[in-house]
Amino acid sequence: MKSSFYSVIFLIIILFIPVTSSAWECDVTLNAPKTIKMGQVVTLSANGTPTGGSYSWSRTKDLTPHGATATLIGHKPTYSEYIQVIAYYRTPKGKKCKDVKWIWACSCNVTSLNGPTTAKVGQKVTLTAEADPSGGAFTWSLASGTGTLTANGASADFTGDKAGPVEVKVSYVPPDGGEPCTKYHTIEINDECKVTLTADLYQRPICRDVNLTTEVSPAGGTCSWAGAGINGNGCSATFDKQTGGNDTVTVTYTTPAGTTCDDSASILTYSLDGMVSKKNCFESGTALQRSDFDFYTTPAGFSIRPILSPTTVTANASQSRVLVTASQVCDSGSSNDVSTVIDVVNKNIKTTAGIQITIPDLITIPLEKLGLADKLEFKLRNSYYKTTECCLDGPINSTGGKTTIRAIASFLDQTLIGIRLPRRIRKYVKLSAFEVSISANGDVEINGEKYGCQSIERWSGAGTLFARFQGDAAAKAKDPWHVIVLEGKIGARTDISQTLSVESNKLNVSGKWGGIVAAGTIRVKAFGINVPQVFVTQTLVEARTTPPFSIDLPSLQ
Repeated sequence: MKSSFYSVIFLIIILFIPVTSSAWECDVTLNAPKTIKMGQVVTLSANGTPTGGSYSWSRTKDLTPHGATATLIGHKPTYSEYIQVIAYYRTPKGKKCKDVKWIWACSCNVTSLNGPTTAKVGQKVTLTAEADPSGGAFTWSLASGTGTLTANGASADFTGDKAGPVEVKVSYVPPDGGEPCTKYHTIEINDECKVTLTADLYQRPICRDVNLTTEVSPAGGTCSWAGAGINGNGCSATFDKQTGGNDTVTVTYTTPAGTTCDDSASILTYSLDGMVSKKNCFESGTALQRSDFDFYTTPAGFSIRPILSPTTVTANASQSRVLVTASQVCDSGSSNDVSTVIDVVNKNIKTTAGIQITIPDLITIPLEKLGLADKLEFKLRNSYYKTTECCLDGPINSTGGKTTIRAIASFLDQTLIGIRLPRRIRKYVKLSAFEVSISANGDVEINGEKYGCQSIERWSGAGTLFARFQGDAAAKAKDPWHVIVLEGKIGARTDISQTLSVESNKLNVSGKWGGIVAAGTIRVKAFGINVPQVFVTQTLVEARTTPPFSIDLPSLQ
């Protein structure tokens, strides 16, 4: 008995547990207007879920079903001003649900109700309506939402006071009276939204970050950023794109109520991409100028003023390669650098050029015959150098210098030069040693220059070397007790010369000496003997003129 009692109680509990169906098991929405005019035909529709089920409709007067849709003709209901329409839905699994709509049947029609669909809080908007038949009276009201609605016949002004949807209702009573007809218009009221974007630099070198700040209203919202090179941090950001060009940065502000607004800024990033010297070379000590170089930028042709390093170029050799850097220096200490190599020339540095000119010594030839060639010094010195010049086409070598020919002698001595005395006087006198003096002083320069920038080679120079020979000897009595020398001086004199002159690239050389002739009169007196006067003459060196000849001067390449 006891177990049967508990079984009955359990069965009762199960039977009285309410059975419900979840919305997801069956749901249907009937889409229908709020009003219908008499005789007006409208189409109703139903949407059921889960899909794939079947529809049915209520047995409303003048309602014709068409599956998920139905057409309704406006008519005057018997017991009220509203027409009831029910849409039924049966899911594929047999679940049932329905939706009911009450449609107001009116004897007039508001044919249009126009106005904006969005507005901001505090913004005044105007709505206008038209109705049929005309000539009736309009009444305006808020079906939902809040704000200020000011009616003026067929129009009305509305100002929303907070965000959200607002439904404005206009009712129209025909001229002959009767039931009014209505129409609705929805306006989405958005928050006031304002954002202003400011950049601390609108043209930036590539090494300089741009700081972006915003002013927003109302406060408390969020910012999002769009654009290349943006690092956003809330409603501020930095722009550090590493390629040149023009970029647009956009910030979008979302208010606490969800309204969005945006602002944009255009930022030009310029970069220094390369540099090339306009000159083929620079002289040592030149102060570099920006105008000496062409700079390549992005965007092309952008005007920049980079810092050059070094500011002055020097060369410790005749020609050096120097690295020049152009830098855009930014506030952070970083920089945008490009470099190029230039040729620097120091024309003051000379190197020896191996140019040798040999010139024959014609001036000592007469002295060789007397054994006195070593008493005159014939010096020839070649001194040529190379330098580098900075020309329009670049560094070019130049050669210059000179050949110096010098004759030097300052000699005074006694030497034996054989002078033959006539036999008739030889037994009475003898000649002393010749007192010889040789003097020479002077030099000639032959100059050669090749100007590298002009590609001109030029030789110049001319002159004559002189030397003078002078010798004297005296007759002396062999027996001074019996012979007296009344006159007995023998002398020899001559000038020797060598002439040099440049013509084009040849050196013309010629020599001349007048000959060396010893001559003089000897007159003696001997006791008891009548000695005649004797004139003594002897050619020591024949007079001669060396035929001119030419020497090819070397190339100064």
